[in-house]
This record gives sequence, C-alpha cells and structure tokens, in this order.
Amino acid sequence: IFVDNQKYTAAVVDGAFSREVPLLTGDNDVVILATDADTFTNWAGFLKDTIKSTASPAAMTVTLTWGQDASDVDLHVLEPGTGGRHIYWSNMGSGASYPYLDIDNTHGYGPEHYYATEGSTLPGATNLYGTYQIRVEYYDDKSGADTPQSITWHLNVKYLAFKNQQTGQEFWVQESRSGVLSTPSSSGTGTFQSSGPAWSEIWSIDYKAPNPADYG
Repeated sequence: IFVDNQKYTAAVVDGAFSREVPLLTGDNDVVILATDADTFTNWAGFLKDTIKSTASPAAMTVTLTWGQDASDVDLHVLEPGTGGRHIYWSNMGSGASYPYLDIDNTHGYGPEHYYATEGSTLPGATNLYGTYQIRVEYYDDKSGADTPQSITWHLNVKYLAFKNQQTGQEFWVQESRSGVLSTPSSSGTGTFQSSGPAWSEIWSIDYKAPNPADYG
C-alpha cells in the first residue's frame, strides 16, 4: 500500500486485509498492489485511487510509522522553549488549542501523529514557532522471538511555512528521516534526553516565523 509514495504492507488472509495508514488533509494518492513475498515482479491485483481527508486543517504534523508488526514504538516530541512540554504516550497533550499526540499505537506499524491544527498555539505563547526536538523510542518487542526483532522507523514532518491571507495560497515544508533500532527498552521513557540503544538520535526542526517578502 502506497500513500503519497510512502509504503505500508499488510498480509492477505482469506482474501482480505486490513491496515491503518496516515492521511493528510486534502487529497491523498493511494496505490494498492497485491504481490508475492513483497516483490513487484508479479501483480495479482492493482488499484489506484484518491482518498480525500476532511480532517481539521493542520499547521504542523509529525508522523511516525515503522515497518514491523508485534512491536511497540513511540513518538517523542519536545516542544520549543525552556519549559516546553514533552509529548509522548504518557503525556499526550491537553487543551483545545494546543498540539497533541493522537494515539499510542502499541501493536505495530503505527501511525502515531503529533498534531498542531491551524490556529493552535504552544502553551504560554501566541503561535507555534520555535525549535522542536523529535525522536523515536523502541519500547517493546512482542514477537516472542528469542532475539528481539529490529525495527525500521520512519518520521515525516510537514508544517505550514506561510499562508497568503489574501489569495489563500499555502507554502508547506516537508522533511523525512528513517533509521533502525534493534534493542527495546522501557527505561527512561519519561525523560526526553534519555540515552541508550532503544533511542534514536534527536532530530531538531526549526519552525521559523515567516517573512512575507520571502513569498512574494
């Protein structure tokens, strides 16, 4: 399953499959291929469609997915400022106008999303601007294997850099990162700066206040 060129897999059992995938606001291009052994040389089925999402317009979205089932992988976001909130499964965010984590996916693949809808602000601020720190924690392996499975994680960040209020034209920035974690651990999960093999490196995103002149 490809959603806007991002790949997800699902097994076909008795002629059926089920898979949660992230959709962004607006039109999402979806391609579904039925293949053997995750290859693309022989197609048993092909479908291409567009799915329109009418979710609340987002000003910023951080999406975590990973490529393995039976695993618990968590998204951690440290918001800007010296007192910035650490948003993760135990502190998912609160307040109608503040960013939040939508779900704690504990069974595999994801997605998990950190959302800031249009009009959201950071606590104690009037906007969303600042430096966000993002990382991934491999919390638990549920495969039952003697050696924990390695997981391949994917992060995608998309934010509204500028909106022309006169014309409605929007300018978006999108960035992605991927990596591999092989050692699950629940140690230090409540501390964003924790270290160890269960944690990815910290990815910093600088969401700057726009200069309208830069956008004509």
